[in-house]
Amino acid sequence: MGGVVICAQGMRAAESPGRARRPILAIEPRATAKRLKHLEPAEAIANRRPNERVVLNWQPIHHLTDAEVWEACGTSVTELEYRRAAYRRFLTSKSVADLETAVLGWPCHVAYVYGATRLSCALCIIASASDLEVGARHNPGAFGFLLDLEIRSGRSFQKAISLQDIARRIDFAAAS
Repeated sequence: MGGVVICAQGMRAAESPGRARRPILAIEPRATAKRLKHLEPAEAIANRRPNERVVLNWQPIHHLTDAEVWEACGTSVTELEYRRAAYRRFLTSKSVADLETAVLGWPCHVAYVYGATRLSCALCIIASASDLEVGARHNPGAFGFLLDLEIRSGRSFQKAISLQDIARRIDFAAAS
């Protein structure tokens, strides 16, 4: 099936040296017609035949800072930190008022208030340890399943991060 597909990705240059080197717009060679995959995006689109597909990876926020991203979402880094602090208080106080302060009216995904730095799969194979803690705390069933697989297989979830370590950090055994 032919056509032009644009895959918008929320990666920013400031996140890592590898992401900084990524172009803002590029051909996705694995999904683009063979004869077009080595061309520049505009050239591939101009030369595309009706039955050929061109897939583009577009990084629309590549150049933005954290502050600019949150501003575009209708909030701020300061507001996020305020809400995260209220959420951390809730974790120990169990106060409904702290939880309401943390989440009510937040314009973005609540995982950011919970402490996630990136939004992807709750227990992503490439997540940071802190993002895995957030995922484990809020998805205990999935975390328990993956933890059991890790224990039974004898292989760590990630090369540098064990789910058993994450479980200890969030006191998962006591919570489950």
